[in-house]
Amino acid sequence: MAPLNFLRNKAMIQIKDSQMTTPMWTRLYEHLKVHEGYSSTAYQDHLGHWTIGYGRRLDGDKGITEDEADFLLHRDAETAYKQMHSSVRLPLDTGEVREAALIAMIFQLGIGTFLKFKKTISAIESSNWDEAALECLDSLWARQTPKRAEAVSKILRTGAWHD
Repeated sequence: MAPLNFLRNKAMIQIKDSQMTTPMWTRLYEHLKVHEGYSSTAYQDHLGHWTIGYGRRLDGDKGITEDEADFLLHRDAETAYKQMHSSVRLPLDTGEVREAALIAMIFQLGIGTFLKFKKTISAIESSNWDEAALECLDSLWARQTPKRAEAVSKILRTGAWHD
């Protein structure tokens, strides 16, 4: 991974074993930043979890710099990427935009909660993108974070960025 100062300057981002292009990773990070928001100090999210940076959950109230939040964002997105590829059989027509949307979903929910979306995952693995999008919206996740769920759902349905 590039040093922190390169991350801030949006230089080429290297993710080991990634099939996604550098522009797609950059777009994913932008998407995550829009929907997570940045906080330099810990706060309790809508579920009472202590959170910091770009949606990183933790205990305590120690602040971090934006560079540190960028670093954590990149590492957490890479973890979500690896978890997705070890848990979901992506069809050939997935494309990197849909793949990025699924990474964003796993980033927010965590892999354990994501794997509870059995109907969504089944629709994804069958290339039924309309059904996958509908199943995302028929969830507690969509009721708790409707704008985010709608954004991911629209990306899954169309295979294109919309935010």
